[in-house]
Amino acid sequence: MIGITISNFGVLYKFFDIVSFYDKYIVFVGLEDMKPDPEPLQGQLEQTLAQQIQALYLNSLGHKPEQISCKLIDRTLFIVVEDPTTPVERFLVASGKQQLAEQVRTSIHIAFQPQLKALIEEVLKVNLIDFLGNSNLYTGRTSITAILPTKP
Repeated sequence: MIGITISNFGVLYKFFDIVSFYDKYIVFVGLEDMKPDPEPLQGQLEQTLAQQIQALYLNSLGHKPEQISCKLIDRTLFIVVEDPTTPVERFLVASGKQQLAEQVRTSIHIAFQPQLKALIEEVLKVNLIDFLGNSNLYTGRTSITAILPTKP
């Protein structure tokens, strides 16, 4: 008996046996109660989120953060963005305009939140209960905590 599984148009089939009969091959196919691939694993969701967030930064702000780390723990998503600072913010800091750079960072962070929240909801397929974030110009990090209604 052969145990080959194929998928055709969303239906999973399992070949139970292939026999030869006068040089003709006969395939016995049985529909088995098989489930499609499970939902993405937690690590896959975290990686997908990190990649999508990095793309959102690049497309929206013209800047690609150095690194984005995502961690799902039960119903809580933690995100740390390393080096979210745009070239304009760096220019302001280098020009001695720290207070203006902080205002720009805060404004960008507030304006960016709805897009980021929508992206997270799309990838995780949930509506977030709460969305908290903070950005620090001096440490060069943005931290985000999203509270989910259920564990994805």
